[in-house]
Formats: sequence, structure tokens, C-alpha cells
Amino acid sequence: MEHSRFPNPSGLNEEGHYSTAADMARLARAVLEHETLARIVSTRSVSVAGRSLTNHNKLLWQYEGCTGLKTGYTEAAGRTLVSSAERDGQTLIAVTLNDRNDWADHAALFDYGFACYPSAMLALAGREVQIIRRAEDLDRRRYPRILFALPLDEAGQNFEYFRMLARLRRETNLLEGCTGGLIVDGPGELYTKSTAAELALAMNQAGCALVGRPLVEATGSLANFRIQAKNLGTDPAGAYQASVAETVQRLEHETFPRHPRPNLVVLHASSHHTSNTMALWGELQKRLSPRWQVEEIGLRNGTLSDCSGCPYTMCLHFGERGGCFYGGVMSEEVYPAVRRADALILMCPNYNDALSANLTAFINRLTALFRQTRFYDKAVFALVVSGYSGSDTVARQLISALNMNKSFYLPPRFALLETANAPGEALSAPGIQDRLDRFAAGMEGLFAENKN
Repeated sequence: MEHSRFPNPSGLNEEGHYSTAADMARLARAVLEHETLARIVSTRSVSVAGRSLTNHNKLLWQYEGCTGLKTGYTEAAGRTLVSSAERDGQTLIAVTLNDRNDWADHAALFDYGFACYPSAMLALAGREVQIIRRAEDLDRRRYPRILFALPLDEAGQNFEYFRMLARLRRETNLLEGCTGGLIVDGPGELYTKSTAAELALAMNQAGCALVGRPLVEATGSLANFRIQAKNLGTDPAGAYQASVAETVQRLEHETFPRHPRPNLVVLHASSHHTSNTMALWGELQKRLSPRWQVEEIGLRNGTLSDCSGCPYTMCLHFGERGGCFYGGVMSEEVYPAVRRADALILMCPNYNDALSANLTAFINRLTALFRQTRFYDKAVFALVVSGYSGSDTVARQLISALNMNKSFYLPPRFALLETANAPGEALSAPGIQDRLDRFAAGMEGLFAENKN
């Protein structure tokens, strides 16, 4: 408890007497770990020396599985309540301060918590795990596999997450050598995916690889699981739990395949003569060993049409035949190249804080191929150049589209993020040669034959 001061043992008003909801939750957890105290706070009523005493905690009667804990009231503090509930081997603690509707609020918090969190707990059952709840508990020891389970509030916030995010961004080797996944949920329909992309980029820049489709997100309605629930013959909550279990299983067991002669597909939509991304690629290619088989495809204006949203059955029909309704360079060159590829690298200039239209069209059109195959065994890299700022914005778009949606493996530090405006400026940036050396070494290391 780091933000509490108790001048007296009673809890009654006194100058300098204060605490926080987080500290009360920590104290509640300590109480529940003490067998005698846990029995006392869960007791509804008892007779002592002929006197009948009744617990003031109405949740012990009103909420199934409630196991305590403590009610409180003073004029200065208002109604305070610390409660706990247990279901299927999982215990949740809720704390509200100065809440006039505390009974109903605690019941709602428990309903939300048990709906969202048991999936992760059940998926981890029988596994030896280390649970980290605070940013300071992250250390530089190598975590072979790491799963971030992140609940958001109605505003899309989680303050302990912000503290972890700060550490990941400041300590760029914090997750070196680990492979990760994410579970992000919230009570509304917004913020889960954008927060997941933000966290995924921070994890990746700190040295963490991400398996293909590493994210399980649960919105408040679980509407994003309706189709999966129908396919599985269950309800959305059951589909959510199945998705978590499947993701954890892949996170635990998947290993990225190594190839002695990796096939690299280079995709760009830029001019060789003026493009900073192409200039970086030219220097990067010089650093790659001769074992790489490089196939370069230009997606310049006029070479491909974007997808306008074919019906699912039409997309599936053409995908089964290895093509797409719109044909062109995607069907003739890109699809065959992607099938052969062990890795892709995209040249991504920042256009108005977004991917270029042609690269966006490539991702959209990739859906037809994705209908027939997954890309878990293919890595994605990127060279991102912004004129003034915002390379991280483009990197998050790539993560969302290609790693989270299309299932490409995300190797550690998958993107080289640079700022340059005038032609040739990227190659004159301070330290660029060292950064290119490190990026090339990362690509080589991914396909190192002796890597476990």
C-alpha cells in the first residue's frame, strides 16, 4: 500500500487520514489470503454470548458467490464498499468510494469481470504462469511467452497499463527474446482495437515478437463474436472463451519456421528516384546475405484496383481458384509471390498519416487469398518514412491490418521508423547506418538456421 496513511486504527475522520481504492483492493487481497479473516468477512450472521450479530454487507445475500468484505460510512468519505466474489475458482475484488449506488455498482462490476476475465484464467489452467500486475514488476529477465490481459474502462483507459506502456517505450530491450499475445476488453464498443495496436507496437519495439492474430478483443456487447458463436454452436461468451483458449495454445506452442534461403517479397508504390523508403531499401538490401531470394513488385498508380467489397461468397469463390474478381497485378503477380514468400517487406511512406492508397488496396485485396490460407508462417517487415512525424501511426496500421487481421508473424522491431522529407534525406539522418545494420541483423537473425 503506497498511498495510504492511517493516524488511527478505527477509520474514523482524522486530519491526515487517507487512502485510495487501489490500496483498499490490495488490503482486501491480503485479508482474503488470511484464513480466519476471510471466514469472518464472509459470515452473514453469528450469535456471540447470546447476542445476534448480522453483517451489514447486503451483497452476501444479494450476489451469488459474494465472499465479503467491508462496508463503511462517514460524512466526509460518504458510502464506501470493498467487496469480493468467487466463481469457478476465480476471485474478484471491487472497491468504490463515495458511491451512493454501491450495491448495484458492485454487482455490475462483478458481472462484467466474470464475463470478461475467466476466459484468460481458464485458458491458462494447468499451465505454470507468472502473473505480473504492476509496471515495476516487469524486469529484464527473458519471458519466453508473454500474454497481456488488459481491461479498459468506459473511457478506454487503464492507468496501470499506461505505466507499463511508459516502461516499454523507454526501455527498448525490456521484452527482448519473448513472443507475445494480447487480450483487450472493455465495457463499450470503442477503444479495444486501437489500444491493442498501440500496445502491440510498444511490445514489438521493446524486442517482443507477436504470433499471427495475437489479439483477442471483447467489446461490451461481445457482438464481435456472433458469427464465431454461430459457427461453434455456442453463445458469444463461449466463443470468446474458445478464442482465448486457441490464442493461448498457439502462443505457447507455435515456433516461427527458419529457412536457409528465405524468400523475401518487396512491395512498394514509390518512385525509385525520389523515394526515401526506396533509398533505405537499397542500402538495406546491400546488408542482406546472398542467401536471400528477393522478389520486388511495384504497385504504382494504375496497376491495381482496390476492393469495393464483394459479397463473401463471391470473394470465397475467386479465392478458392487462387485469384480475385478484380484480377490484374494482384492475381497475376502478388498472390503467387505471397504464397512463395517466407517474409514480406513493405516500403511505406507516410501519406497524410496513413498508408498509401495502393498499399492499402494490396491489404484489402489480400482478403481473397486469406480466405483460403493463413499466414502464420510468414513474417512482415516495413520501412516507414514520415516527412515530419507520425511513422508510429503507419506502423500501428500495419500491425492492425497484417498481424492482427491477416495473421502475419510480427518479428521483433518489425519496422524501421524514420523521418525524412527531401529526396535522399533519410540516408543522411544521424545514426541511420547503425540503424540499418541493426535492422538487417534482425532480419538475418529471424532466419538463422541454428536458432531455437
